[in-house]
Amino acid sequence: MVRSLNAILMKTFANKISESQLIYKSQLSDSALRAWPLKKTLCKIYLYEDKPCSDIDKIICSTLYYHGGKLAADDLATILGFNVKDNDESDPKRYKDDAEICIFNKLLEPLIEDELISKENNKIVLTSLGDFSVREGKKRLFYEAECRYFENFSLINNDEAPFPFRDELSVTTTINNKKKISYYKYLQSDDVDPQIKEDDKALVDSLLEQMPLNTKVFSASLVCNNFQIESEGIDVIHI
Repeated sequence: MVRSLNAILMKTFANKISESQLIYKSQLSDSALRAWPLKKTLCKIYLYEDKPCSDIDKIICSTLYYHGGKLAADDLATILGFNVKDNDESDPKRYKDDAEICIFNKLLEPLIEDELISKENNKIVLTSLGDFSVREGKKRLFYEAECRYFENFSLINNDEAPFPFRDELSVTTTINNKKKISYYKYLQSDDVDPQIKEDDKALVDSLLEQMPLNTKVFSASLVCNNFQIESEGIDVIHI
């Protein structure tokens, strides 16, 4: 018996498909049959991505980590082998080299940009993100971005569970306008594992069902009155 697609989707989608026998699968030419109307609302999101540490990240962060998380800039540079101050007591003697000071400061710039370290007066301080990079062997970067939040336009949505757009329909939203942000300035937290707020949880859970796997969204908000109705081409089966 051929059941309507609507009736199938109103039940447990994955179980119903796995228990059924395929009778017909749509073709690319079946444009009308494959059209799946969606309401797509603009959504502001915050997310993070874990990236490999560079060799310089590892050397500088681990040096700070094993010196209590903080060193004077001159001391850090000296430990790393740079001649940034005169030292008549060393053997051989060491003399301040402006070129080496410039190189040392250049090495610090990407770590400061990625918020692995910070400068406080003349101190170089390992941040909580830098501490995380030493312990976990990766660095965590934070972004704000936009995407379109999908809702079924011609199908009643089940509020009890997010609709499985990615897993069952192979439909995913696209992340746009991704911009790196300062975790400490914008999110005002030292917790490198941001928790999803209760007010955001339902929306974030739904978004994660329509985003590529392993997308790490932890905050989201819909933009009022900014939506469009578009159809996606999906494979339809009769069982």
